Amino acid sequence: MTKFHAHELVAKTAREMAGEAYQDLMRDNKIYKHWQTICPDLTPEWLESRFIAMATPHFLEPARATLAQLLTTNIAEGLKADIVDALIKDNQLRRGRARLQTVATN
Repeated sequence: MTKFHAHELVAKTAREMAGEAYQDLMRDNKIYKHWQTICPDLTPEWLESRFIAMATPHFLEPARATLAQLLTTNIAEGLKADIVDALIKDNQLRRGRARLQTVATN
């Protein structure tokens, strides 16, 4: 499985969002046929898996926003605490990554 520079909950949410996007997109037969022509030797399961792997990084920011939005809803306090913890740790990961990139370019 591909590793992302994100908290596990954020990455999991992004993968789920990518999977939902795949399901929505592939309802269109033209898109599905085109996707099959790009990877003709892959099974439908592998096609879905490849799409999700390629798309997940693009869903990290929407996943963070979705989790943050959940904090404004009426969900269990334990779940809210888990989300807050994940977003705080995710932000620390992102800041650490930005620091590493700055050091690497200097």
